[in-house]
Amino acid sequence: MVLGLSQKERNAALWTALKGGKEEPIRQALARGGDPDMIAPETDACVLAWAAEQYYSSDARERCRLLLEGGANPNLPSGDSGNTPMHYVARRAHRDILALMLEKGGDGLLKNKHGQTPLSQAISQRDWQSMDAMLKSGCLDRLPQPVAGDRDSMQVFALLREVIEQGGHPHYFQPLLDKIPDINVGLSAGYGLAHSAVAKSNVAALDALTARPEFDIDAVLRGGRTLLHIAIGSQNFDMAQSLIGRGARVDMADERGRLPLDVAAQQGSVSLMNTIMKKMREASGAEQVDIAVLNRAFLLSAENGHARAAEVLLRAGAEKDAVNDKGETALILATKGQHTEAVKMLIVKHDVDTQQPDNAGMIAYDHAQEHKKKGKAELADYLILFQPGYEPPPPPPPPPPPIDHNRYVKASDASIDVKEKGLTMTFNFWTQQVIFRDPEIKQGSNMTILKFEDIPRQEAIAEAREMLQRLGGKPPEYASIGAQKKGGLSMPSKPS
Repeated sequence: MVLGLSQKERNAALWTALKGGKEEPIRQALARGGDPDMIAPETDACVLAWAAEQYYSSDARERCRLLLEGGANPNLPSGDSGNTPMHYVARRAHRDILALMLEKGGDGLLKNKHGQTPLSQAISQRDWQSMDAMLKSGCLDRLPQPVAGDRDSMQVFALLREVIEQGGHPHYFQPLLDKIPDINVGLSAGYGLAHSAVAKSNVAALDALTARPEFDIDAVLRGGRTLLHIAIGSQNFDMAQSLIGRGARVDMADERGRLPLDVAAQQGSVSLMNTIMKKMREASGAEQVDIAVLNRAFLLSAENGHARAAEVLLRAGAEKDAVNDKGETALILATKGQHTEAVKMLIVKHDVDTQQPDNAGMIAYDHAQEHKKKGKAELADYLILFQPGYEPPPPPPPPPPPIDHNRYVKASDASIDVKEKGLTMTFNFWTQQVIFRDPEIKQGSNMTILKFEDIPRQEAIAEAREMLQRLGGKPPEYASIGAQKKGGLSMPSKPS
């Protein structure tokens, strides 16, 4: 220690040396009394944690080694989070620095203010090598033996569940599993290890758990859910089929009364539904699954928009007009969920009653109207077709025939040339005259002019007017002779 320097000055010298990254200045600063556990000025962490965070730097490991040799504490919490240097290296998967800290007494089980340990952080990063290193450094031996009813003793269950959910292989978590004398002890605390394996499709973990003599394939987690419930609910249908093949019961209901068949219907898995119904029939010896069970599954499939699943359940014996405790039919449930395919299937293929109300007195069309108010009119426009007294609107008129541009030529906004049988007729709606031109006449006048009222075939005027409008013209109105006699339209004046 150098006399005459304050601790603040010694720490400043150490900080300068650490930022420089050179070994000798760091050694000298530590020898002169720089505090290896000082808080780094630019952070809220101690300098060892800061050095570990600089892992991208080539001399980060050397900085950490020098600090640890100088007495830095790898278990010193700092900052608002309470992270230790061990937390920092575990979070960043800095395995070589972690090894240095473990040699100097680093503790993988210390919790920060969020309850996280370096060991749990390594697991969350799927850093199995760091996890293994911490377990072998003494963490495993210090984990408490799990005791039923004692949540504080369930740390090994929490760690093992995290490993399984992160996809860890038994090669890495077997030491944790061996620490547990009975895997069923954690069920009451919510630690269903097999349930986690099923939910995350970790087949290797499930195999390791099923190898345990105490394994119960029908073990119930909180909420009454079995492995089969969880597999189906997480849409892991292959796993569910495997569980049924291993002997999982299909008749166990959870606390909400849902059977595996109900969950399969909610998810729309037809193949799984068929497997479950087959097992139910085999177990009961009956030719058909109980109607009440089928009805409930049928309503759930319709509610979730699974038209094919609903149809399979109807063929299996479900009643098409079954209702839930709110009096809602499958049609009402499908309508409320805006499941158009299911709605049409129920009406078109199974002729369900569109007028059957729920307990609130509302039919499917009423619920569709509620959606229409929110701008979703598809089902309301469909269901109205089945309402009593409804008459469909007349079909739209057919489109007009295409214009023969060789026959009809727009001359102006108020006149059109019509060619017919060698004649060219110009209908002028300003003068209300038609001019006939015959190109075959070479001598004298080849034109004949008639007033509209003198034309024998008055419908020709209407045809000419329609064609002129279709060609973009704007002819003024013309009253037929009959209309004129009744005081109809008079000849318009031509604008100046």
